[in-house]
Amino acid sequence: MKKKTIAALAAGGALLLAAVVIGVLSLVRGYFILLPPTHMQLNGQTEEHIAALKAALKDAEYVRPAPECLGLLPAATEKEAFFLPADATHGAVLTADGDLEDKLSDAMDDEWPMVALKFASWADVDALADYQYMLRKPLCLICDDAELLEAGLRAYQGRALYEGNLTEDALAPLVEKYGLLV
Repeated sequence: MKKKTIAALAAGGALLLAAVVIGVLSLVRGYFILLPPTHMQLNGQTEEHIAALKAALKDAEYVRPAPECLGLLPAATEKEAFFLPADATHGAVLTADGDLEDKLSDAMDDEWPMVALKFASWADVDALADYQYMLRKPLCLICDDAELLEAGLRAYQGRALYEGNLTEDALAPLVEKYGLLV
């Protein structure tokens, strides 16, 4: 090894040894080395701070924010939120047969504010899962089978609207669980 490298290693070893000796002596004599405040102390997360917050918020009441868009339906795709008028309609009802990709592409360019897709089989749910990335408009699901509709809602990464003949009792759990707009 070169002389400079050996000298640097010796100096580093001496510093390390000095730090260890100082640390041991500090502990033996009961001295404490002052350390900078911890992350928790800097961010107000000490026990005293949390207790003060709890005391200050003891009688506080949560008030939900007022909705900004009364009378509108808050639908969403996986990428964007939409506020539709309550009387919004859709164009032709799409079926998930072999050319759903082309149909969705055309529906994204038409003048209707939402796209309607009919579920008639489990293959339709699979097709929605495969092609939902194409949706840039809200989705209206048309289905008369509650189990199939729930599978479609589970696959869809947004908030969908519903049109069909299912009873309110069949739709209530789907409204609660998936935010389905009826």
